[in-house]
Amino acid sequence: MSGYQRYCRWHDPRYKADGPFWPYLKSDKVHLCPTFKVLARTMAHLHPSHDPSIPIDPYYSYSMNAYLGSKSGAAGGGVLKQSEITRSKSEVFFFSEENMWTRPGCNNVLNDNALCPDGRDWFGTFHGAKRGDWNGGTVNAVFVDAHVEKVRSGLRTVDNQADISDTEFNGFEKYGWPFKAPPP
Repeated sequence: MSGYQRYCRWHDPRYKADGPFWPYLKSDKVHLCPTFKVLARTMAHLHPSHDPSIPIDPYYSYSMNAYLGSKSGAAGGGVLKQSEITRSKSEVFFFSEENMWTRPGCNNVLNDNALCPDGRDWFGTFHGAKRGDWNGGTVNAVFVDAHVEKVRSGLRTVDNQADISDTEFNGFEKYGWPFKAPPP
């Protein structure tokens, strides 16, 4: 689209909703967390390159694990069958949420519905966060085995210092990699 502002995609009604798991979830309401929708009304101006001419009307907040979209482990192309995931299905997230704002140590924010858990994208931090510390909470993640669990982002901050104790494979978001063997 001409003049498209990529960081506004999640709330720009001119942009067609798409993504690998979008067609499988028929109701539009399941793509948007009610907490995120409320938070977006007050926090959306914090996302990078915000265009104030685009109304804040979020239509999704959940992002699919991009590593489930490729047999090579790189984001993009096709969708892995459940039988092709060699790691325990309870250890691989299927979809979760991202923040719409940057935070210390992380300049990547929600801009599409593919969460790349290799340091490009990170789980959100806003559920259960204290007002004024939106980076201190958790988000719900749905796992391949269909259980839901609260997760902390691998890039938490305490006094604006990066903490990667919840990451895997030297900086991957925990629960992202779908294979027993570590990434190449």
